Amino acid sequence: MIDLAELLKSDNFTPFYAEYGSPAINRGEILRYSGIPAYDLKQYSKDTDISLISALKERCERCATKCDYTVSLSTDHKCPELSEAAAVNELLDETLNLCINGFTYRLMYCYVNLSDLDKTPLYNTFIDSKNLSKNLENCRGVILFAATVGSNIDMLIRRFERTKPATALMLQAIGAERVESLCDIFNDEVTVLAKALSINTHPRFSPGYGDLDISVQAPILNMLNAEKRLGITLSNSFLMAPSKSVTAIIGLE
Repeated sequence: MIDLAELLKSDNFTPFYAEYGSPAINRGEILRYSGIPAYDLKQYSKDTDISLISALKERCERCATKCDYTVSLSTDHKCPELSEAAAVNELLDETLNLCINGFTYRLMYCYVNLSDLDKTPLYNTFIDSKNLSKNLENCRGVILFAATVGSNIDMLIRRFERTKPATALMLQAIGAERVESLCDIFNDEVTVLAKALSINTHPRFSPGYGDLDISVQAPILNMLNAEKRLGITLSNSFLMAPSKSVTAIIGLE
């Protein structure tokens, strides 16, 4: 667990390291990242319960002219809607088994008092971004962080993208859900600790949101020593490697 009180007392810009265990898997988020429409997510639930059956019945009523199958709690029904859901869940299970033990959950973070922002290479980009300025309104400081779940997922994606594109797509979705879950754990921890100190946190904001240019990732990663500590590098177009990495800003009011 991070020590927010000590972080706020520390010298500006001093980077700290944190490592976490595997966050709980959010299957719905993985499926959302894989491109399944939000309306359909319920039917892909792992649990075959009454709510799932009701949702499937509703769908079957809509396609009654094309489908004469019925939906029940029986395991031997042949509704194409549920068959599709079963196939997707099977692919998700297979892909999770393939990659889930290959993730690491690590991040670097530091505190920046906004009164000292002019001492950092972030000054112009922070000032020029109207969206970020609005997000940080009334904040006295920010926590910068970079998070990654490692490069194993990238190697697996490259391995399957030509031979099994559906698996590669699911790997992409799992990687996105994993790094966002890591960010959520850190963000939630900061929020709880800040509340105990009578400090409010603002929603985290990442380069690429609104008018905050993605190039801002370069100074953030440099300030956090993220290449050395986390192995995160930037391409000439400011894309991070490992690809399932995130940089973000949390405002403290």
